[in-house]
Amino acid sequence: MTSIELARPWLLLIMIPALILGIVPFFRLHKNRRMSLKHLIPFIIHLALVLLVTSLLSGIVVTRTSPAPTESTVIFVADMSASNESMKDEMNEFVQEIINTTEDLDNTHFGMVIFSNGAIRVIEPGDFDIESEDFLFYATEEGEEPDLSETNIATALDAAAELFPEDTLFVRHRQNKRIVLMSDGDQTMGNAYTKARELHDDNIRLDAAYFSLSESTKKEVQLISITTNGKIEVGGEVNVSVMLKSTSYIPRATLTIIDGDVEITRDIVVQKGTTTVDVAYEPNDVGINTIQASLSVEDDLIEQNNTLYSWYTLDAEGHILIVDGDGRQTEQLENSAISFGDYHVTVVRTSHFPQTLEEMLEYDEIILMNVDFSKEGTGGELPRNFDENIKRYVEEIGRGVLVTGGSNMYDAENDIFVDSPLNELLPVHLHIDDEMENVGVVITIDLSSSMKEQMGYLMDENAEFVLNEDGNKIPVSRFTVAVEAVRRTILNADLQPHDYIGVVAFDQDSHIALDLQELGDETNRALLADTAVYNLNHYFYAYYETATGEVTDIPVNANDGDRYTSQGYKYPAVCNQTDGKTTGGDDKCNGNRIKTYGTSYKWAFQEASNMLTGSREALEIKQVIFMSDGAPNDQGSGYEGIVKLLAKGGTATNTIAIGTTDAACISELEALAVLGGGDLHDVFDMSQMSEKIYGIVESQKGGYMNEDHPFVPVQTTSNNSILEDVSAEYETIYGYYGTSIKEGADLVLYVDNVRPLYADWEFGLGKVAVFMTDLGNPTWTSTYFDNSRTSSVILLENIFLSCIEGRVDSTGLSYEVDRTESNIRVDVKTYAEVRDTEFLEAVVTRPDGTEEIVNLSRTGRNKYSVDIPVQDQSETYVINVQLKQTFPRHVHDRLTFAVTGYYKEEYDIFNVGDPDADGRATMNGISANGGGGLVTNTDTFYDIVVEESVQENIDVSTPMAIVALLMFIIDLLFRNFAKRRKKKKEQMTDEEQIVSMRGR
Repeated sequence: MTSIELARPWLLLIMIPALILGIVPFFRLHKNRRMSLKHLIPFIIHLALVLLVTSLLSGIVVTRTSPAPTESTVIFVADMSASNESMKDEMNEFVQEIINTTEDLDNTHFGMVIFSNGAIRVIEPGDFDIESEDFLFYATEEGEEPDLSETNIATALDAAAELFPEDTLFVRHRQNKRIVLMSDGDQTMGNAYTKARELHDDNIRLDAAYFSLSESTKKEVQLISITTNGKIEVGGEVNVSVMLKSTSYIPRATLTIIDGDVEITRDIVVQKGTTTVDVAYEPNDVGINTIQASLSVEDDLIEQNNTLYSWYTLDAEGHILIVDGDGRQTEQLENSAISFGDYHVTVVRTSHFPQTLEEMLEYDEIILMNVDFSKEGTGGELPRNFDENIKRYVEEIGRGVLVTGGSNMYDAENDIFVDSPLNELLPVHLHIDDEMENVGVVITIDLSSSMKEQMGYLMDENAEFVLNEDGNKIPVSRFTVAVEAVRRTILNADLQPHDYIGVVAFDQDSHIALDLQELGDETNRALLADTAVYNLNHYFYAYYETATGEVTDIPVNANDGDRYTSQGYKYPAVCNQTDGKTTGGDDKCNGNRIKTYGTSYKWAFQEASNMLTGSREALEIKQVIFMSDGAPNDQGSGYEGIVKLLAKGGTATNTIAIGTTDAACISELEALAVLGGGDLHDVFDMSQMSEKIYGIVESQKGGYMNEDHPFVPVQTTSNNSILEDVSAEYETIYGYYGTSIKEGADLVLYVDNVRPLYADWEFGLGKVAVFMTDLGNPTWTSTYFDNSRTSSVILLENIFLSCIEGRVDSTGLSYEVDRTESNIRVDVKTYAEVRDTEFLEAVVTRPDGTEEIVNLSRTGRNKYSVDIPVQDQSETYVINVQLKQTFPRHVHDRLTFAVTGYYKEEYDIFNVGDPDADGRATMNGISANGGGGLVTNTDTFYDIVVEESVQENIDVSTPMAIVALLMFIIDLLFRNFAKRRKKKKEQMTDEEQIVSMRGR
C-alpha cells in the first residue's frame, strides 16, 4: 500500500493562478485551432509542469507500506566473558530451541557472534550448522587464550550487523533482520544502548535473552567485602569481617586470612545467599598493615572473585609529654597509685620542650604543669615559635593539651597572661587582675506584699537614723530597703566603669527594672539608678477583685504620700478613702478586699539567665543576687534547674534573706545558694544592704591565689569523661588559682563562687583542659594523691588522660579516594589553607616496595588532589600524605592510609561494585532501544514476524525534478520548432503556401 502526503499543502494554492494563466488563453482559441498539435501539446506540457513544480514545493512524500518479509536472517550474539562463560550450556539450549521453532528453514538464515571484550568468533549465515550440538565453541590459536576479563556488547552488536545481506535498489527492506543478544547485561566496556539505537535506525530488530550466573543453580561463590576495625591500639585485636555470597549451599570451603607473617585458615560452611565470617587475632607490626582474604571452593566456576584485600593501622602506644615547670610537679605523681595505663609518658623540663611542630607530633597529648608561658626575653625557656606550634598542634592537627596551675603559670606581679600564647587556647581567662575582669551582676527583688512590711527605720549612708520633723525615726519596709540598696550599689564608686548591672523585680511574673548594661561614668550611673528606682516602684502592684471577677490593679508609688501600705492604711486615688481595715484584718478598696500577687522564683531566675547569657559582652564574672523574704509558691516549677545551668556556665547565685526569720524561706534560699555555688546572706539592717551586695560581688572576684580556707569541689554535670568511676563526694583541696570560665567552655568542677577547678572545650580539631590547682604543692593537693585506688586518684587519672582518649590518631587532614582500573584519585582536605611557606606531598609505596613522591595541587577551598597511575586493579598502594614546611623541611602534619586492590568488574557476579546495577534491567533497556524486547518464551519468537510491516519513505523529489526539467526542455524545443515553421511560412509566396497546405 502506497500513500502520498504533502509537508506544505498550502503551497498548492500557487497552482490556481498558474492554471488560470495557462487555461484561459488556450480556451480563447478557436475550437479547430485548440485541437491542433501546436497548441494542444504546449497546453498539456504547461499543466504537467505546474503540477510537478507545485508538488515539489509542497513537499510531496510517498510512503510505501509492505507486509513483513518472509526472508529472515537471525544473528545470535553470545556473551562468553568470564561472568557469563559458565552459562554456555543454557545458551546452546536456547539457540537450539529457536531453530526448532523455525517453520520455514529454507527462508531463514542463522549466524553467530561469540564475544567478550571483542568478537572471539564470527559465523556467517552461510556457514552456520543448524545440526551442530555445540554452537558456542570457539577455536584459538595455539598457545593463546581469549581475553575474557571484559564485556563489550557494543562491539559484538557492530560485528553482528555486518553479517546481514546488503539491500539492493530493487529488494530494499525485503529482509527480516534480527539480532538476539544472549548475556547477563554486565557490560564493562562500550555503550550498548547507543549501538542498539543505531541498529534500529537501520531496520535491524534487536531482541535479548537474559542469562545470569548469579540467578542460576550452579556453584559460584564470590567474596563481597572484607572489613577491619580500622585503628587498633597496642594490646587490642584485629577484628576481620568477611562477607561472601553464593548461588548454592556449600558444606565445606576454606577461608584464609594472611597478614604479614600471620596466616589463619578456617573451614567454613557457605549458605545459599550471604554468609559472614568473623576472625579476630592479635596484630604484630605497628603501622599500616594490609591483609588478604582468600576463599577456596571445589569446582567454583569463577576463582578470580575469591580474593579481597583490606587494611588497618596498629598504633604504637599513646605517647604523653609532661612538661614540669618547676621540677617538683611530678613528685607526688611518682609516689602515688596513679596509672597512665598503656600510654608511654615522657617527663621533661621547659628547656627541653620540642623545638618544632614535627617533634611535637611524636606526642598525642601534652601536659603543661606550672609552666611559665611568658615570651622569650622575659625569663621563659619555651621555643621562639611555641605560640604558632602549640595552637596548630591542637587546632589543626587535633591533639590535646592539659594545663595545671602553679606560681610559674600565675604571677600576680606581671601581666604575662594577656600576651600568653595560651590566652586564646585555654577554656578560661588567664588574667587575674580585678580591674581587667568584666563583671555582670543581675539583682532580683521580691515584689510580694510582705515586702511592704516594716523592716526597720530609715538610715543614712553613715548608718545614722533619719528623723522626721517631729524628731521620730522613720519606719521603712523591706521593699524600700531593697530599692535603696540597688540605688547605692549602682552608684558605688568601687565598681568599675566596665562592670555591668541589671535589675529584675518579680511577683507571679518577672519585670525588667533595668536591662543589663555598662555602669559607665558618674553621670550615667545616676541616670541608671533613677531608672531602676522608678521602675521598681512602678512594678509594685496590689489588686482588688469584684464580685463579678473583674480584677483592678492598684499601682503603688513609693514617692507618693498617698499609697497603699498595710501598716499606714493609706490608699491611692483609685480607692475609696473611707475604706479601711476590716475587723478581720483585710484591707478594703472600693468595698473589695485588697490582694497581692504571688511569689514565683522561676521567672525571676529565667529573666536573670536571659540577661546574662544573651549579653554580647564577654562577661568573665557573672553573678545573680536573689533577694526575697518568703518561700515561693511555684516550687517544682524548675527554677533549681535554671540555677544549675547558670552555675555550669560560670554564673554564681548568691541569695539574701531580707529581714525574715521564715524557716521555709531561709531553707529554700540556702538550697539555691548551694546549687548556684554561692552563699546565703541574712540582712536585718538597712545600712548593711548595699555593702552586702558589693561584698558578694567582690567575693566572686577573689584573687589569683586562694588558700585561706578549705575548698570542696562541686560538679555541674555527670557526663564528662573525667567523672567516670568517680564518686560525687570530692576530697578537699586547700588552694587554687582564681580565674573565670570562657563562653562556650564546659565547666565540670568548680569551687568558691563558681571559680573553675576543671574545665575543658573543643578547640578546632583538638581539645584543651585546665585543672586550676598546683599539683606540685602538697599543702594544696596532697588529699588527691594516695597509694590506694581511691576516687580522688581515679579522678586525677581521668584528668591526665582527658585530652588524649580517642585522639591518638587525630589529624588535621582528611581524604577521599576514587579508584579506577588505571588510576587512583586522592583528594585531601586540610583544616586551613596551606600557607605560602608550606606544601603537600604524598609518598606512594607500590606493591613491589618501591616509593614515589608526588605533589598535591590545590583544586578547591582547603582541597588538594593528585592522580596516581596504577598498573593493576588488584594491587594495594600505601599512601603517606605530609604537610611540610618549605624551609627547613619540617613535617607539620601527616596522614597515612592504604588503597586496596579489587577484582575486575567482569568478575563481580553479584554487582558488589554497583549494588544498583540490574543485569535484567540492562538487557531490557538495550533490547528496547533496538526495537525489540526480552525473549522469555522461544515458542513465541516468530510471532513478531506476521505482525510486522515495513514502511518505506520513497524520495520522489529527484525523479519529479528530472521529469519537470525534461518537459521544460521539450517545451522549449517545441516552441523553437513552431517559431521556425512560422517564419518559413511567412517567407513563402501565396502559391507556395497553397501548395504546402494541399500537401498537408
